[in-house]
Parts: sequence; C-alpha cells; structure tokens
Amino acid sequence: MEELYGINAISRESVTDIAIEQLKRYIIDNKLTTGDKLPSETQLSQVLGISRPSIREAMMSLEGLGIIQSKQGKGRFIQDFNYVQMIETLSYNIKVHFNDFMEVVHVRHALEECFLPKAAALYTQEDWDELEAMLEEMRISCMEGAAEKDMVGLHTRFHRRLYKVIGNKLLDSLIDLFSTFQKYLTDMNSSQAAEPMKLYIKHRELLDAARSADRNRICECFDSHFSDFERDDWSL
Repeated sequence: MEELYGINAISRESVTDIAIEQLKRYIIDNKLTTGDKLPSETQLSQVLGISRPSIREAMMSLEGLGIIQSKQGKGRFIQDFNYVQMIETLSYNIKVHFNDFMEVVHVRHALEECFLPKAAALYTQEDWDELEAMLEEMRISCMEGAAEKDMVGLHTRFHRRLYKVIGNKLLDSLIDLFSTFQKYLTDMNSSQAAEPMKLYIKHRELLDAARSADRNRICECFDSHFSDFERDDWSL
C-alpha cells in the first residue's frame, strides 16, 4: 500500500473531523500550493483506514472552507484561497449563532485599532481628500433624514477606504461581513437603532483621530464606535 507523507491511520471515533485535520496537515506538511492535486479518495481511504464516503464528506467540508476545489473528471486541487466563501457562510450563521458571531465584532474592533494608525501614516493628500468627501456625503445623507440601515453601505465604504493603503484582504472581508451583520441587526432592532447624525459624528471623530496620530485617541474613538454593537441587550 502506498504511503502518503503527513497522514496517519485514525480511529473510528469522529472519523470525518479527524480526516479533515489529517488532510489539512497533509497539505501543510507537503507544502501544497494553488493548483496542486490531492490524492484520490481511494488512496486516502486506504491510508486513513476509513470509508470513501467519510473521505468524501471531509473533502466537501474543505471545499466549503475554500481550501480545495473539485474539477469534474480530474480530481481535487488546492484552491487559491479567498475569503468570499467563508464570508458567505458566516453571513448565514449570523441568524443561526448570533451570540457566537459577536466574536467577529470584537476581532474587527481589535484589527481596526491596530491598522488605522499604520494606514494613516501612509495616507497621501489624495487619500485624505477622498475620505473627507465620503464624510461629507455621509453628513448630507444624515441631513436628508436617511435611516441607519440606508447608511450602512456608505460607512462600510468609508471603513474599507480607511485601509485601502494597507491592502489586508481579511480586514476588508470582515468589514463586508460586519456590514451584513449590521443590516440584519438594525432590521431586527429598529427601535434601538442609532440616530444617523450620531453615526456621522462618530466617523468624523474617527478621521480626526487618525489625523492626530494619537493612538489613545484612536482607541477611544473605536470604543465609542463599536459600543452600540458590543453590548448584550439586543432582543433578537
């Protein structure tokens, strides 16, 4: 029987979960990259000592995570990973596991506190001008009485623009994910939604803090910025 480096036989307990972890380890240990082909289900079944249906289930889970992709008649290959599929899955889980999803809020909070000072240090005058223009658009929308849920797209674009110079795909995807969460949250809790002008003011303060390059001030702004979401009294 052919041996596959990085994979060991496993017990019958939690075979699919263990198979998933073994497959991940195989990919890492063998330094597989985008386009590399995985062993067949038959090979994996023999080495891991579990049925092909269990192998197939593990493979499908990895496809769902965006780690591998299946090509009809050719096999399964390492996929060029992006966050789109992961974000779509998490967006669905907003409604299913809301309390767990609050962890995403905390992670985004921490990431933005870390990245904004770095991004601001790289801004050109053009970057500042574009951000100011977006704030003005937000202010006008508030003056015209826009509802909070109608402004979600606008301040999502603002946050993505803040970090454009950094080019971190995960942060960009988390901001998009948060936008989906925010729309759902405001729809479910319209009576608790913040006033539009309050949202504008928070973004105004945030950009001013970025200009100041004062890390403590930036942290205080983010504490205020996410305070409406990092609370436990939402009635879902």
